[in-house]
Amino acid sequence: MSVITLVRHGQASFGAEEYDQLTALGLEQSRTLGEALRARGVVLERTVCGTRERHRGTAREIVAALGSDAPIQIDAAFDEFDHRELLARFDPRYAHLGVLAAEMAVELDPLKAFDRVFERAIDGWVRAGSRGGYSESFEGFRARCLDGLQRLAAALPKEAAALVVTSGGPIAVLAAELLGVPPERGVRLRFGLVNCGLTKIVVRSRGPRLASFNEQGHFEHEGGRLLTLR
Repeated sequence: MSVITLVRHGQASFGAEEYDQLTALGLEQSRTLGEALRARGVVLERTVCGTRERHRGTAREIVAALGSDAPIQIDAAFDEFDHRELLARFDPRYAHLGVLAAEMAVELDPLKAFDRVFERAIDGWVRAGSRGGYSESFEGFRARCLDGLQRLAAALPKEAAALVVTSGGPIAVLAAELLGVPPERGVRLRFGLVNCGLTKIVVRSRGPRLASFNEQGHFEHEGGRLLTLR
């Protein structure tokens, strides 16, 4: 069997005007993961990532720490959905992130308050279906993530390993699909995914199967310092 490991990108710049940049901690998380994979003797047949800078930066750090010479392949199938569009469609005022940030700042727990808003924005996107007017419907998002996984699984030789650096949304919908969880519920799995956590998929003759979800043992020696959700 071959193994496809999905990695959520390292910590990005949550709260900044430009989210799509790794923080210093995100870079460290990525290097630490690469070093852990190297210690396990992982040899990669393929390294794939989405098109976002947080995906590419995480992949570069992992590959460098791993000492792998496998080229990094870019595949937009593993991109995240457009979170800014979802927020703006939920409340047009949130097209300006400063408005949302100001509202969250007065909450007792701004991060939890943001999560509540974001969860409702995602729910609205899921419920809208193909008629919601979004640039990408939830079903379209789910379909492209599945297509990316299926293409990679078909291309991998037997007993080969591939690493895919992506975001929480694709990991959640793919895990839900493999578990048989309704997609509209499965997308909520993204809220518990840690940065640089591992989700393993084994590919057998009958197709992909979920082997593990959101592994984070490679950060245990740091006592939780490297565990982040954003």
